[in-house]
Amino acid sequence: MSVSLIHGRIAALAAATSYGVVTSFSKIAYEGGANPPTVLVIRFLVGGLLLGLIIALTHRTWRWRVQPGIFLAVVLSWYLINIGHLGAVQFIPVSLAAIIFYTFPLLVAAYKRLVDRSAMAWYEILGFVLAFCGLCIALGPTLAESDWRGIGLAAMASIAAAFFLIVYEYSRHETDAVTGAFWLSIGAALIGAVVLLSLFDIELPTTQRGTAGVTALSIFGLAAFVLNLVAVKYAGAAVTAMILNFEPVVIFLMAALLVGEEITLTRFIGLGLVMIALLLSQWPVIQKQWSKPISVKDI
Repeated sequence: MSVSLIHGRIAALAAATSYGVVTSFSKIAYEGGANPPTVLVIRFLVGGLLLGLIIALTHRTWRWRVQPGIFLAVVLSWYLINIGHLGAVQFIPVSLAAIIFYTFPLLVAAYKRLVDRSAMAWYEILGFVLAFCGLCIALGPTLAESDWRGIGLAAMASIAAAFFLIVYEYSRHETDAVTGAFWLSIGAALIGAVVLLSLFDIELPTTQRGTAGVTALSIFGLAAFVLNLVAVKYAGAAVTAMILNFEPVVIFLMAALLVGEEITLTRFIGLGLVMIALLLSQWPVIQKQWSKPISVKDI
């Protein structure tokens, strides 16, 4: 295995870890007195400013060549992903929100099959069945006790993530990825500011732990994006996507370590089934990696 591929996989694993801790730090921020709309505006602004600095220092283009309609669609869906996923943990456990949210790759696969008008492969059918069973097992014992606002927000985030990936397909080849992320952050910050000032009060953290949570989620959110770019460059998009599927496991571990969340057996089994479903969605990639011959140069 080449050194660059190893570096790419390490970067992908670090990106999954960084993405995974953001949710738990959001929970810490809320417990410290902040509310999700305020936290998101801070996160988007910090990310946008740092990405703008990267663009300026590396002399990248500031222009995102994308149609106005697609731009509005991806920015709005990007905001809904974040407010849904990170907002859900204010009402339901982090682990439960993760299980619901990470069904979005299956929604994307279903959409592509409908568009292509082609029959689903065996691994896709099995993946949907396992994901459905995983959700039923995870939700079943605590469904009556769970806050429907949290479940609804996590489900909205999953649908928005699927929509984002489908629409972003039309714009991702048009310009630099860092430039695209910059405008996503700035656009989402503007939408978030309008929502915050119109419907909510500005609620900043009132404790040191809450402030640390807001700071950490902003830093790790940006780090995850940068590491994701590095991983795609050295390991390729397919391998990176496969490794990022382990992000829910990181979320479970961080929820237990950082927030002290109890991971029940049923929720753990539910996560396992959803994880298997996610891996099945990457089955062609896994097969390709296993069947790839290893040469002496790669050792």
